[in-house]
Amino acid sequence: MVKVYLIRHAEAAGNIGHFIQGRTNTQLSDVGEIQKGYLAERFKDIHLDRIYSSPLDRAVLTAEAVNKYHSLDIIKDEGLIEMNFGDWENQPLEKLSSIDEKAFELWQNDMKHFRAPHGESMAEAYDRIAAVVGRIAGENEGKTIAIVSHGMMLKAYLNYASHNDMEHFDNTFRSDNTGVTLVEYEDGRPRLVMRNDTSHIPAGVRVSAGVTAVRDEA
Repeated sequence: MVKVYLIRHAEAAGNIGHFIQGRTNTQLSDVGEIQKGYLAERFKDIHLDRIYSSPLDRAVLTAEAVNKYHSLDIIKDEGLIEMNFGDWENQPLEKLSSIDEKAFELWQNDMKHFRAPHGESMAEAYDRIAAVVGRIAGENEGKTIAIVSHGMMLKAYLNYASHNDMEHFDNTFRSDNTGVTLVEYEDGRPRLVMRNDTSHIPAGVRVSAGVTAVRDEA
């Protein structure tokens, strides 16, 4: 069996600036810096054998917090990078519908069919994250590992680990900033043990910037 902790990066500039971060290499916000301190304490007494991260700074900085008491090498894996948002990359949320109205409607209401213009589809992201986490788990039999990634990728992975195919994709699944999900792999199949747990963050420290008009998972 392999224990896999999946963690969304701490709050970053795009989460509060309301633009599509995607693969834009943003930094953590002031709140994100606070969040990662609490995350470090959460993992202080959890045994970890390896830590993997998306190569983007906001993920690597979060992985460094997970690693604070472990002194492991952080393995950067391109397969964990955020979904490619194509023409929406680094664009304000309020401009998205003017760039591609149909894509915006899917983004709001039918995520399983969503693809940003010239970007990656939700189905492609689903297949990618399922494959990369499965590969990493397969390389770490008997170990406990941590993986730091991004909102859209973890939305896709939560569907996969819940055994939802794309036809039954659940738009409501999300990971808040520094939210922790635990999955156990046995015989190559994931079993969801814990989803998007933020109990390490005290009341009064936000875990999601949140917007009502558009999604802010990226």
